[in-house]
Amino acid sequence: MEKRILTVPIAAITVTLLIAAALLSTQNTNPPPTVAANITDFTVDWGSGSTIAGVTTAITFNITIQNTGNQNLTNLNLDITTLNNQTNNDPLNNIFSKEENFSIPTGTKKSTTIAYLINLDTRQQLIETHQNFQATLTTNNTMLDQRKLY
Repeated sequence: MEKRILTVPIAAITVTLLIAAALLSTQNTNPPPTVAANITDFTVDWGSGSTIAGVTTAITFNITIQNTGNQNLTNLNLDITTLNNQTNNDPLNNIFSKEENFSIPTGTKKSTTIAYLINLDTRQQLIETHQNFQATLTTNNTMLDQRKLY
C-alpha cells in the first residue's frame, strides 16, 4: 500500500513537468533577432558627358538594398569607392560617396541614387582607368554586404 501512495504523486509530478516543458518549448518559437541585408542592385550611369557650369559633370550610382533579417535595420552606412582596374581588388583611398545613418524596415527594400559631381578630366580618367566600383554596407562598423561593379 505504501508503494502505491508514493507512485501516484511521483507520476503526477512527472506528468506535470512534461506538460510544463511542452508549453515552454511551444512559447519560444520566435527566432532570435538577426541583422542581415543584401545589396541587390548596384549600377553606375556615366551620364552623357554634358557639363554643369562648363567644368563638372555628374555620374550617378544606383543602389538597392534588401533587409533580409527579422528586425528593422538602423544606423546603416553605404560607402562607394573606386577599385583599381590593374589588380581588381585594390581599393583606392578615395571614397566617392557616402550615405550615412539611414534605416530599412524589416522585409523591405530601399533604393537610393547618389549623384557625384566630378570634373570632365576626372570623368575621362575614371572611364579609362578606374571604372570599377565597390559598394559597402555597414552598421555600427560591422560589414553587412559588399558588392563590386566591374
